[in-house]
Formats: sequence, C-alpha cells, structure tokens
Amino acid sequence: MSKRKILKRINNGQDSSSDSDSDCELSAYEKMRLKNIEERDILLRNLGIAKAVEDFNAVVPKSIQSPTPRKTPTPRVKNHVADLPRREPSRRIRNMKADTNIYIKEEPITDEEEEEDKRLLDSLPMAMEDEQSKDFITMLKDIKQEVVYDPLINLKESSLKKFQEAMMCLKMYSEPRKVVPKRIQSILVHPIVTKKLILTGSCSGHLGLWDLEADSVFEFRPHQCATNCLSVNPFDQTKIFSTSLDGTFVCADLETCLFSSVYATDFGDKIRHLTWHDQLNHKTFLICHGNGKIGLLDLRYSKKITTWIPCFERSARTVQHHPIMDQYFLVSSGAGSSCNIYDIRQCSARKAIPVIEMDHKKGLTSAFFSPAGDQVLSTSNDDCVRIYSISHFYKASLKKTIPHNNHTGRWLSVFKAMWHPSRNDVFFIGSLLNPRRIQIYNNNGKLISELRNEAMTTISPVLSAHAVLPIIAGGNSSGKVHVFVAPEIKTEIMD
Repeated sequence: MSKRKILKRINNGQDSSSDSDSDCELSAYEKMRLKNIEERDILLRNLGIAKAVEDFNAVVPKSIQSPTPRKTPTPRVKNHVADLPRREPSRRIRNMKADTNIYIKEEPITDEEEEEDKRLLDSLPMAMEDEQSKDFITMLKDIKQEVVYDPLINLKESSLKKFQEAMMCLKMYSEPRKVVPKRIQSILVHPIVTKKLILTGSCSGHLGLWDLEADSVFEFRPHQCATNCLSVNPFDQTKIFSTSLDGTFVCADLETCLFSSVYATDFGDKIRHLTWHDQLNHKTFLICHGNGKIGLLDLRYSKKITTWIPCFERSARTVQHHPIMDQYFLVSSGAGSSCNIYDIRQCSARKAIPVIEMDHKKGLTSAFFSPAGDQVLSTSNDDCVRIYSISHFYKASLKKTIPHNNHTGRWLSVFKAMWHPSRNDVFFIGSLLNPRRIQIYNNNGKLISELRNEAMTTISPVLSAHAVLPIIAGGNSSGKVHVFVAPEIKTEIMD
C-alpha cells in the first residue's frame, strides 16, 4: 500500500493497523512522521481553519484568485543595415608592392583666430565719470608748486635715532582703502609735499591714484597685464611712467590727462614682457626685458630701443643706474642667481661683461643701489636679504646677510627690500609675520622699527616711502593700501 493511501485513510479516520503489509513497509521514522501529520490535522479541524479557508474562497472573486497571465513579449525588430560594398583586399595580402602614388585627401585645417593686440600703442585720454573730473583737476593744481618743508620733521637731514623715533610714532592714516580692483603689483608715494598722493599699479594693468586728504580715488587701465614698475619724472612731476608685462612702457600726463605710449615690444615675439624701467636723464631710459636684456631708449631719436645689452640668458628682474655715476647700472636676475653691475660704455649688443658680480644661492626679486651709491640691497628667493658694500667699482664685499621669509607664494606680490629714497642707512620690507607689519632695518641689518595696526590684517608685499615726509604706504593682494603717517604733517607754500 502506498504512503498516499495511508495518509488518506488517516484523514478519513480509518485505522491503518488493519493492513499488516503497510505496517511492515513503514519504518519507525515514517510512522512518527505520519503521527505528527495526523495530530496537526486534528488540531486544524478543532480550530476551524479549514472551514475559514472555504468561506474566504467563496467570498473572494475568482478574478483575484487567478494570477494575471504574462504578456507575450513583442519580438524586437532589427534595424535594417544597408549592405556595405565589399572591401578590396590589401596589396600586402595580394603579394603586391605598396603604391607610392596614392593621394590622401586632407581635410582643410581652420586656423585659430590670431591673438589680438589690445595694448596701448598710441595715446588714450584719462576717461572718468563727470563727477570725478572736477575733483581730479583740483587735485592736480598743486603738483607743480614749489614748497619748503618744515625742517623739524625732515627725515632726510635727521639722525638715525630721530628717524627711528619718528617711525615709532607713525599711525595708520585711515582704514585700508580700496584703490585698484585686484592685487597691487607696484606702489609709489608721489614725491610732492603739497598733497599726499599714492599711486598703485595692479596685476590686471590698472593705475590707481589715491588723494589721501580728499579721500578720492581715481582709477584707469592703461595696460592689459600687470603693472610692475611706477616712477615719477624727476624733471616734471606731472608725468608718471609705468612698465607692464604686456610689453608696453607708458607715460601718464596728469597735466593733460592723457596716457601716451613711449615704447612697446614686438607683439609677435615669444617673450615680449617688460619687467622694470629706470630714468637716466630727461630723455633716456633703461628698459628691463623679460628675455634678460636691458634696452637703452633715447626719446630724442625715436620710440625704438637704440641698443639691447645682453645681461642674462633670461628674466632680468630690475634695473637701476648708479645715483652718482650714470655710466654704471645694476641688474638683477630672476631666473639666475646673481645681480651684476655693468659699465654702459663697455657694453654692446653682442657682449656685456659685468664690472661686479654678486652671486646668490637662488634667483632674485630685486637689487637696488643705496641713495649714495656705495651699497647694494638685494632680495633673494633663498629667504635672505643681503647688503653689499661697493665703495670701489672693482669688488663687492658682503656686508650683512639678514634671514627673512620671502616665500610669498603665487597669490601675493614678491617682496622687494627698498632703500629709503633719501637715506643711505635705512631700508624697509614687508613681512609674513603675525600680526601683519612693515619692517624697517638699518644698513647694519638691525631691526629698528615695525609699523603695525589693528586694521592691518593683510600682508603688504610692495612698499614705498616719501623722500622727506613721514609717509610709508604698502599695498596688499586685494587692491587695498595701508598708509602710515605722522600725527601731524605741516607744509608751507612759497610765495
């Protein structure tokens, strides 16, 4: 008897023991399993679960009971691909020599648009808003007037001790003033004493003028790239010269309110930027080129360089003529590791042999003569500021090496230690220390003063000082200027 029949009998209440054959066929495990099944069925009947299932099936619609049949998937229709023409076997497979007369048709190459020369090559009016025009003209009226400054605060004639005391009492003129829209690359305190005028050059080619007394700012853009160097014509203080990385050397005439191009490099040159300039006399300039050459520009002849002097293989950073003997000039190398003094009388377009070489461990950011011309102050990327003594033009002796953190990074202008314009024993430089400050050293390398203020929260890498007035200005990376002045500055205009 099969197991299914046995289970059926148990469910119907029949005794399975009547069949001796089935008992013999079942093992002990199967008997136990059948007993468990019987007990479970009895329990379900007592609970009435079977009856509940029958009632539930009678109430639920049959459409819900039967599962929805699957839809037969629609077969994909393959896109018809046109039969491609049969490709001819290669000449290699056919054991044939290569055909050297095959002409390959080249697609026409569209040349990219050539870079447009947007530099100032002629002249440009100092355009400004109508409201600013009157203030600007009023500001220019006093520039040419001769004055005598009060000797009590004449920093040019005072002793080093009095100068130090004067620096210690300097206060910030006002809150830092936004003069140009971007990072300040160059700064200059105008040498006039009738007004406190600050000139700034930005990394985007802007020229900013800040009249401190009127608190007026005038902004122009004569260049397309960074303005590296600013200077005032010592023979006519209404003329401001600027050098830019776009390869232009421009004059801003504050009397005629006109920008005019003095010199411009060839726009097609691979290296065309200018880095610095220096005025030899009324009509002659030294132009510092990014290719390592120094150009001699004489405006009496034309706006072209008369002689290019090869000083370095590349990257001449600053140039300056000797304050007393004009035939000598000093050049610093940004890519090399030296600053050299040359005799312009012994230089030619083919060869330039330095009279004095001052070697450094790394490239320089600047090198300048002291006002008396007997010292050289250099700033180097090896985190040092050096002072050389050059009393005789055949040898330079290292006087002092001052450790100074010069790693300004890519977002700040580089440090350039600058001599005070009228003192041979003082120089100043920016600092990365906190709180932010401007440091002033003597020519023996001793720190004699620091300019600080709570409002000075940023670094001022580029600095400038007035020749006789106690005014020191520094520019930061956001286009703002910090100015330190004496509590009172007296001026007297001559009749």
